[in-house]
Amino acid sequence: FNLEAFVHSQEVENLVVDYYAVEEKDKTTQLVVAGVPKAMLAFVLEALTRARVDPVAIDLDLFALFNATMRAGLLGEYGTGLVVSLAPRFSKVLSLENGALRAARFLRIGMNGDLDRSVASLSRELNRFLLSRPVHEPLRDVFLTGNLDDAQFEQLSAGLKSKLGMEIHNIDARARLDLKGLDEDTSA
Repeated sequence: FNLEAFVHSQEVENLVVDYYAVEEKDKTTQLVVAGVPKAMLAFVLEALTRARVDPVAIDLDLFALFNATMRAGLLGEYGTGLVVSLAPRFSKVLSLENGALRAARFLRIGMNGDLDRSVASLSRELNRFLLSRPVHEPLRDVFLTGNLDDAQFEQLSAGLKSKLGMEIHNIDARARLDLKGLDEDTSA
């Protein structure tokens, strides 16, 4: 596929690129594509080498979130909805339908500081994302994951529900993982 026409902020030769085939029809394939600068990946690989870790495979951020969500069964019986991974500086959004990835976006919106401002920014960008994604079936649920305490989740959930009109669910991935035997820093 020709990626150069769609990537304007980087030289494609300087990226490690991964893709997920969303839909195939009429001799065309719709893809979700993600890329990371090779220098950034080299930094991670060097750190792993220093730690004497030899990774078998590395998923790029968005695809790692998708693979972990699906393999861990984090959506339960749903399989359809928006998955929003919240971090202090960035958020990742996946649109899933019946367990298939349909669209993804990396947002420069984090959960750092003023939660009301974060709710306003996040809901605005999620609405834009919902309007731009290919529609195969309506999404009714948002699944949040990240380092939120109960009070933060309740405030974020109420704000997003009022602005998006969707049900909000908390995915506590760490509660579903067996972290026995890991030291405290690793399991955090």
